[in-house]
Amino acid sequence: MDEPQVSTLDARMSESAAEINVQSLPGGDLRLVTRHPRLFEHGPDDATYLDFFLKEAEGVVPYFQIFSGLVGNVFCRSTTDQALYHTVLSLSHVIVDHRLERSLLPACQHQIQALSRLQKSISTKNITEAVVISVAMLAWLGLNEVHRSTTNHHLNGLYMIFQELQKLHLNGAAPSELLMQMWHISVRIDIIAGIFFFPRQCLFTPVAVDQDHVHRDWIQ
Repeated sequence: MDEPQVSTLDARMSESAAEINVQSLPGGDLRLVTRHPRLFEHGPDDATYLDFFLKEAEGVVPYFQIFSGLVGNVFCRSTTDQALYHTVLSLSHVIVDHRLERSLLPACQHQIQALSRLQKSISTKNITEAVVISVAMLAWLGLNEVHRSTTNHHLNGLYMIFQELQKLHLNGAAPSELLMQMWHISVRIDIIAGIFFFPRQCLFTPVAVDQDHVHRDWIQ
């Protein structure tokens, strides 16, 4: 019987992904055995695009290369949230298929599925970290494609989501490090959109110089 192949995806697909020592294999690397989310429908080539996201997202999406472990955190949440799962696939399809001069229809299809699920979550005020990540990534996609109305739509939605989260913070619920990271990414996207689509006014307020101490702890 042939030995099972060990995936080299450099992240956890889910909480049940097992980390194993494969010193008996050539190279003696420490790798991860990963799987697709069992409850999600996925195409036969999705693994290729998920692998691309894990390996290349740090060099493509703003701040992903700065916040250690952010790509893995985003990917883990995509295994339990279908909106984020389709957003990750949409982003990967846009980049890969554009480079290879393929049809962008798969990217559009994944984005439509992501938007449908996001609308349901937002309408019921079921705001999770996955929702924030999804909307921020969709805003970046709109900006990357220089779509003014799409970018503005997602940034407006993102701003209102953070306003709702701010209310929870005022009630004693401290934001997670991941949410703070996504807020910084949102600020950057908002500023760049203000430059691309001048005279568009920015929605997010950047961190003031005298407030660095507020963010130092969670950044560390």
